[in-house]
Amino acid sequence: MFPRYVVVLALLLTAFLFILMPATMLWDWDEPLYARTGIEMFQSGDLMMPRFNGETFAHKPPLGYWLMGLSAFIFGETEFGVRFFSGPAIGLSALLVYSIASDMFGAYVAKKSVIVFATGLMTLYLGAAAMMDAVLLLGMLLSTWAVVKILYNPALGSSRLLNLLGVFCVGMLVTMLVKGPVGPVLLGAMVTVIWLTLPSNSRPSFKVYWGLVLAGLVALGLFMLWFIPANILSGGELVSEGVMVHIVGRALAPMEGHGGQGVFGYLLFLPVYVPVIFLLFMPWPVYLPGLLVGLKTRFIENRKEWTILSAWFLSTLVIFSIAATKLPHYIYPVAAPMSIALAAVIFSGSKRAAPNWVGLSLLVFFYVGLGGVIVWAGMTLAVKPYGFAIVSAGLFFIGFAVWVVGRRGVRNLAHELAVGSLLSVFALYWAVLPGLEPTIKISREIGQAINENVDANAVVHMVGYSEPSLIFYASRDVNHPIEETSVSAFANALQEGQEGYLVISSDERKFIEAAYGLVKFTEISSHSAYNFNKNGVLEYVYLLKWSN
Repeated sequence: MFPRYVVVLALLLTAFLFILMPATMLWDWDEPLYARTGIEMFQSGDLMMPRFNGETFAHKPPLGYWLMGLSAFIFGETEFGVRFFSGPAIGLSALLVYSIASDMFGAYVAKKSVIVFATGLMTLYLGAAAMMDAVLLLGMLLSTWAVVKILYNPALGSSRLLNLLGVFCVGMLVTMLVKGPVGPVLLGAMVTVIWLTLPSNSRPSFKVYWGLVLAGLVALGLFMLWFIPANILSGGELVSEGVMVHIVGRALAPMEGHGGQGVFGYLLFLPVYVPVIFLLFMPWPVYLPGLLVGLKTRFIENRKEWTILSAWFLSTLVIFSIAATKLPHYIYPVAAPMSIALAAVIFSGSKRAAPNWVGLSLLVFFYVGLGGVIVWAGMTLAVKPYGFAIVSAGLFFIGFAVWVVGRRGVRNLAHELAVGSLLSVFALYWAVLPGLEPTIKISREIGQAINENVDANAVVHMVGYSEPSLIFYASRDVNHPIEETSVSAFANALQEGQEGYLVISSDERKFIEAAYGLVKFTEISSHSAYNFNKNGVLEYVYLLKWSN
């Protein structure tokens, strides 16, 4: 089914992602939230109900947590351990990209589609992160693969058709168990648009369409086997919190500042994913202007293929653009159709795309800008002995942009872009971020201090420093979580005569020590960083032992 060359590419991609995974700490907020939730599900033995720091965590269904908890159980509660499954998910997705592209444009373009997909910046980031997006994409591609097989084999026998409907159902179920209705909405929109826009002689009848709908309903029924009892166990939180807040609420209003406020802000942010696509899928958007220029010709040459790709890409773009809450990684599902489209225009057709000055300007803006920031950070923020490596990496980014401009007319430029992308990401992960993280993130240091100085059964409070990464790195037993609390609530604990440990920021420490002078506070460790979660504000955090 898959040529050896493509299988080797997928394995190399997965191995490369494994190499990236241990290079950086977990990034707040999502990575440690998801990772710790998976670990606690396995620690408690309760695989039905997601929990974070001992409390019900109703943000997402459980599949992503199961995978992270399982890999942490196998490989340890480390960055690599909780990020592990994203790598194979992207590797398998690359194989599905090949199969879909092969049906549409042939084996040669399909191979190139895998290269474009595998070396895009967003793929490399999400493939090495403890996030849900890689597994979500895998589920969506599984269902899309089934749809494409149906579209390109209209004379399927009933047995083969049922098998493909089963695959569509499995892919749909995976998306539901990862991100609830996100996958079904996107897949449903894509399939509907394809059936409505393709001529009747280029697609199966609507009976097959309704078969896909029925397969989706079967997936929904299987999903409900988890959702209904889990919602009962949560006291309704999966509906009130998971559905109404994190699905309906995010769609209707920008959550946590991720989107424009008010009508004007909403309209202003409507096209925000367009520049996101151009920048975060680098280096390949250098070809996007050329794709758009020749799009009419390509529709004439391959109407069916470009109708499918357009429906696939635009349904995702429009739905996420309409939603009020916007985050860059939400748009990641467009990576697959965009990779196939770019490979098709770069390597096939009567009018092949080449980088023009619009695309080159975008690439130069991105890599020179990022390289300049890296050079500045290496000279001002880097910890020893990383300064030279960081500055060198920044200069490599700038040099890469200059190289691409100078080689813009070379036939093999696309392959050079792929190699340059891999090298730049490797430099970012292993030369840049390890030398900067100690100056912008302190949760791992505090977690290590807790592990080294605090008894496993001791009470630990957290006041004024509420970052999920600390919960992950402290790695407390699920029965003895860190108690995140307010100053007033902690004051009640002091009055009750308890003793224990306290993680506290500097302002809150001054207030509590001034207000409760009779309480003995012993400083165990102090930590400071320009906290990137608080816009780079210099923050001091302390681990204290207190007793009356």
